[in-house]
Amino acid sequence: MIAEEHRTQETSVGSLLSNINSDGDGVGVPADPGEVGLADAPPNGAAACFSATEEEDATDATDAAAAAAVEEAVAIAEAAAAAAAEEAEAAAKAAEAAEAASSSDPPNMKRRHAIYEIIDSEESYVNKLRFIAEKYIPLKDDPDVTLPPDLEEKWSIIWGNWWRLLEGHEEILAKLKQAFEIDLDTVANVFIAKERHMTSWYSKYCENHRKAQHIACDQYRDFFEQVRQTLRDKEDMNSHLMNPVQRCMRYSLLVGTVIEKARKDGLQGPGMAGWERMLEIMRELPMKTESIMEASRIDNLETGIRVTSLGQVRIKGVLRLSVINGPYDPSSNPAPSQLKFEQRKIFLFDQMMLVTEVKRSGKVKAGDQFSSMQTIYIYRSKVKMNNMRYFSSYKYSAATSSNPADEEDELLFCVVDTTPGANVVYVFDPVDTTTRTQWVVELRQMEKQQMDFLKILQNPVAGASDHLGVPAETTKKSAKDKDKGRSDSRKKGKLSFVTGKSRKSRAETEALPRPQSSRERKNSCPDAEAAAAAAAAAGGTGDDALDRSNKELKKVHSEMASSCNYDQEAAQAVASASLRRSPA
Repeated sequence: MIAEEHRTQETSVGSLLSNINSDGDGVGVPADPGEVGLADAPPNGAAACFSATEEEDATDATDAAAAAAVEEAVAIAEAAAAAAAEEAEAAAKAAEAAEAASSSDPPNMKRRHAIYEIIDSEESYVNKLRFIAEKYIPLKDDPDVTLPPDLEEKWSIIWGNWWRLLEGHEEILAKLKQAFEIDLDTVANVFIAKERHMTSWYSKYCENHRKAQHIACDQYRDFFEQVRQTLRDKEDMNSHLMNPVQRCMRYSLLVGTVIEKARKDGLQGPGMAGWERMLEIMRELPMKTESIMEASRIDNLETGIRVTSLGQVRIKGVLRLSVINGPYDPSSNPAPSQLKFEQRKIFLFDQMMLVTEVKRSGKVKAGDQFSSMQTIYIYRSKVKMNNMRYFSSYKYSAATSSNPADEEDELLFCVVDTTPGANVVYVFDPVDTTTRTQWVVELRQMEKQQMDFLKILQNPVAGASDHLGVPAETTKKSAKDKDKGRSDSRKKGKLSFVTGKSRKSRAETEALPRPQSSRERKNSCPDAEAAAAAAAAAGGTGDDALDRSNKELKKVHSEMASSCNYDQEAAQAVASASLRRSPA
């Protein structure tokens, strides 16, 4: 019995030790309970106490490990939370900075970029002009360069007014940058102020463009190609000579982009009006220069005729033309069926009408955008504006007509050359009503300008007032008011000797000699017209102003006598009268 109990206790202790061993908590305890002898086994109470202590130690170790893991997790979470907080704070600061930056940027940023593109492209264009001025043009005076025969004489024809283009656009570029910093919408005003100058620059340049291309790109092509390779220039001479032409065509595209952005920004007032005006100018500039380039291809022009000295091209086109001997007389003019019409290219300038015959060159390249430049015109005749009369219809004698269709032809109109000894009648057949309307409008307007200028010659004060839109009655009334004021001043003893002299000048002004024949002495000098109008506008009806007007009139008549085919005897008489009226 005792032996059986002893075996039972031994088995229980061995089982307990085995369980502890399997859990890994019994450090240094043999895995096999058979190795533990009965003599080595502690008493029952000691074994139970040992087992409890080991279990508590295991539990404490587990709890400590768990606590350490929890603490580590908490620390990691806290660190992550702190990092997230820092990132959120940094993101908030970045957002605030971006918002502040966006609020400081102007709302018209896209328009600003479009305007800057105008300035940037202008600077690039100036650099191209400067490259030619510094590298190519000085070659003529370079002792190390030997020019081909006869090229030195043609050097100025190639480059024309290139230096004037460079200086003008350098000035424009400087003003553009200044305007952009002050008020970007005032950039348009820089080009508006240079409208007349740019028209003059490019008209003169385009006048020689055809000859320049022929010399540089055909006659001396090998020489300029060698120069290009020596300078390591990427563009050939044709590209260089085309740069000014292409530049004046590109302006309208750049301004159109600015206007598109400005409308989206809601720009109004003077700023928008300036951009629209600039767009109008830049659309007209290529048309004017293209017309001058086309007119420069007129061969066999009379000596002394330069297309750039004839003003702007009012209208041009190919019309059917018949030329008959004058004078224009409806009672004896031949019927339209008896006229011989031929195709002619007509150029109507401010000061002259040129009649040419189209002769197309055989060197036109297919697909060349400038192929129209190859069209050549042969000069046939001219009519000066001051010797031109316009008739809106062609009238003829019914006795000369045997064709019923003559009565139905209402498209014909006439221009008569009244130059003494000429008396030539030009009968135009515009073919359609649209073409007729375009030409009739221009001819009527030019005829009106001639009549207004004739009034200024006949009566400078009243004529200039009419030209400026001031009614003659207003001028007379103002003169009466001045006379009344002088009368009142005379009573008070305040009238000076100068006033009496001015009254005498007015009497002589009314007695100015008139041209003997309005038809023969009409003149179309725009400078003279502008000077007379400016003198009248500045002079008004006051005494001192009238004396200033007399001085200007003296200068005007002198210029007319020398350059505008004005009657010499009448011009001398008018100049003498103006000299007598001038203050001492």
